[in-house]
Amino acid sequence: GLWPSEWYDGVKEIAIKSPCLVTQTSTRSQMRELQYTSAVRNESVSLNQLQELKSQILQHLNPAPPEVTAAVNKLSFAQATYLLSVYYLETMRMQNSNDPSLQPIFDYLSDYAIQKDKTGLWHCVSSVGDKVFSLFLNAMSIQAKDETREKKLEYHAQLLLVNFNHIHKLIQCVADKWLSGLVSKYVFV
Repeated sequence: GLWPSEWYDGVKEIAIKSPCLVTQTSTRSQMRELQYTSAVRNESVSLNQLQELKSQILQHLNPAPPEVTAAVNKLSFAQATYLLSVYYLETMRMQNSNDPSLQPIFDYLSDYAIQKDKTGLWHCVSSVGDKVFSLFLNAMSIQAKDETREKKLEYHAQLLLVNFNHIHKLIQCVADKWLSGLVSKYVFV
């Protein structure tokens, strides 16, 4: 594509080892600060560029639930850039890791700043999570059917059960949906 293959390989390796793009404090100020960073300030892009970015997000999340489409259409440039970054980081992490995990997505869904965001960013991240979950199922299906894979599937069933009992109802719903998806694909779990 656009990059030399060594660069792309490097980006994949970085994605596997990168920390999640979550706030480090329990305040929303870090998410708000995104709006004031010169690199992602709304004034730094045209309306057409912002709309193009939102369209790109919706293409990646297709089919997006109506509430996600509405939320994406309300995102600022900083939020749209953040969401697209989360999408690329987490899908690349899932596609390239030898030990794929759903834990990073739950880190995002549990992030206070994302939960308290008034524009619907949480629903957008949850939709990214649905795509990552689909990639997780694919990653598990191509792994050797051995004890190692069984243990990974059991671990993820436990992770989903723990999150099914999360204090936040929306996280419970996500865990329930993904647990149903996991059990329907791997009935022995």
